[in-house]
Parts: sequence; structure tokens; C-alpha cells
Amino acid sequence: MLGRSGILMAGQFAAWSAEDKASTLSLSANLLTVTKASGAADGNIRGTLGKTVGKWKFEATLNAKSVVDYPNIGLANLSASLTAALGGDSNSIIYVPNTANVIFQGANQGAGADTYTTGNTISVEYDGDNHQVNLQKAGSANRYTFGIAALTGPVFPVAGLKPTGDQWTINFGDSAFSVAPTAGFSAWCF
Repeated sequence: MLGRSGILMAGQFAAWSAEDKASTLSLSANLLTVTKASGAADGNIRGTLGKTVGKWKFEATLNAKSVVDYPNIGLANLSASLTAALGGDSNSIIYVPNTANVIFQGANQGAGADTYTTGNTISVEYDGDNHQVNLQKAGSANRYTFGIAALTGPVFPVAGLKPTGDQWTINFGDSAFSVAPTAGFSAWCF
């Protein structure tokens, strides 16, 4: 995000990117809510700020869903497609609702993770120093950690939406987190 002078300002929080998204998605609530506005094909969106090192956190609340395996939330680099299913290669890792699968490099990494549905908030922590991601559903004591060394380049928050009406609202730390950050993790900001 840019300050009034057009310069990135320290302490500013990220948002969903109005430019780095599928054309079938719409944004609202100051670029913090993404909705699948039309079509039945995959539609993905990245956040405005990528990270390569450090420990960073965001949360996403699932506002609406209509099928078992969408919408999903996770991390992606700039090579991840905006119009194809996420998790099928080393460019993204996603956490899937209902099935509790975590998909990376085309394989399920996390059978047994907590299922989630409409109204649930998911905590995503990216550890760029150790190439890991922590995933946790708010209200659950279970935190799941996955190695993502193959996910290279700047890593961005990502959401995958498919049926019309799917919707996520993201919190990069500009309001209180539902799940306390793990020690050493900071809000996803500039």
C-alpha cells in the first residue's frame, strides 16, 4: 500500500491486491473482503505484500461458502496462477475447508488438520527463516506446521474462490487477532 506521497510507509498493513486477482473477484471493505462475483471457475487473489524472510501472521474469516473444498486460504508466490486450482505445484500451499486437507506440490500434507466452515477464522503464520507455515483454526488448540522449502520467492497471502458468492475477509493485524501470534511472529505489514 502506498502513502499519500506514493511511497511505501512503514507500519502500513497489507490488503488484498486490486491488480493481482482473477477478473471474477470483487473487493470491498477497504480491500479486506474478497467475493467471487461471477463464474464457476477458479478465481484467486494475492495480498499486496510478499515476504521472503522473517516471521509474519495474518488471519482470514470465511464469510460464505457453497461447496466442500472451496474457498481455501494459504500462501503463494508470484508464479501461482490466478485462474487455476491452488496447491497443485510448488507455487502455493492451501488449507481446504471441510476436508481439513493442506495441499502443496499436488499432495495432501495435512490430513487430520481441523475442518473449518462459514464463520470460522484461520490463522496463517509464515516463517520465512525456517521455510514453514503454521495453520490454526480460531478456537482450536491445534496448530499445524508444514515445511514449504520448495515455495520460493516472495510469499504472499492467497485465497482461492470458486462458486459465485464465496467470500473471505482478511486481517493483516490492523485489528486484534483471534489467535494470539506465536512468539516472534508479527503482523503482516510494511
